[in-house]
Amino acid sequence: MPLRSLMIGDCDHYLSPYIFGVGQGMARLGHWHSQISIRNSLSVLKQRIEDVRPHILWTHMLLWPPTDSPRVEHLLDLVTQAARNGARVVIHDGDYKGVTRLPLDLSAWCSVALCNHTFDRSAWKIPALRWPYFAFAQDAIAPPNPAFACDLWFAGIIGQGPVYAARTALLEAVRDRGVALRIPEIRDGNTLFRTAEVAASAGAVLGFGRPDTPGWVDTRVFQYPGAGGILLHDDVAGYLEPWEHFVPYRSGDPGSVVDAMCQLRALPAPAVTALRVRAFRFVQQHHSSVARVAEVLRFVGLS
Repeated sequence: MPLRSLMIGDCDHYLSPYIFGVGQGMARLGHWHSQISIRNSLSVLKQRIEDVRPHILWTHMLLWPPTDSPRVEHLLDLVTQAARNGARVVIHDGDYKGVTRLPLDLSAWCSVALCNHTFDRSAWKIPALRWPYFAFAQDAIAPPNPAFACDLWFAGIIGQGPVYAARTALLEAVRDRGVALRIPEIRDGNTLFRTAEVAASAGAVLGFGRPDTPGWVDTRVFQYPGAGGILLHDDVAGYLEPWEHFVPYRSGDPGSVVDAMCQLRALPAPAVTALRVRAFRFVQQHHSSVARVAEVLRFVGLS
């Protein structure tokens, strides 16, 4: 029998890979999934829960909702009632914030917190599942698109500030050393849903970790290898094997990025293709939206 699944989150205002991936994973696993914006009125949200009567209730931004959402205490009343009616309620904590926001005992209604970090969340008094971001599910590597052809692709935030200034300087240094680096422009828009094309078309994709943030995993670690891209990364948190699934470089060292690119260019074409295929198969099997969602269903006793 298919499970009934509902997501309450900021689905109409924010292009969330978590929201999309949960829907994709549930559908591919054969379950009935729908979603509703957390910005709806309390009565609309309550009616949707009553209509769906979910076996599993996924939430996004539940403990820190947008300002035009119902108040958090009213949202908690809603999910508490859903839990009493049998729903497994899930919260998502994908940020790298050390401080526990809303440090309340959630054990009366919450089955698990999905965390992309290993910060202490014991104040919630619920299980925490290490749950990094995932690759979107794909059945095959996409054909290359000449519009995204480049030596090295980076889609992320650049600019000033303690994190982004150093990152921007590294990118400029890599470009100055002759690497055809492409950073999406404003006119390119959000390229999240063009991941499959970018991964298949760019010579490699550059990612940055945060080694000083306990347990946090960059979204690119699975996003691009899971689409058949060649990932250059400085911190994959032990999930991928160097030169088996990705290409390593030393954190903060533009020369190391250039050296990694030179090693990659020196490989014969069949070896590059094999690297793409190994990464694609491994990540799709173990770190796709389907794999992550299936893990949660097992954890909460629904599979």
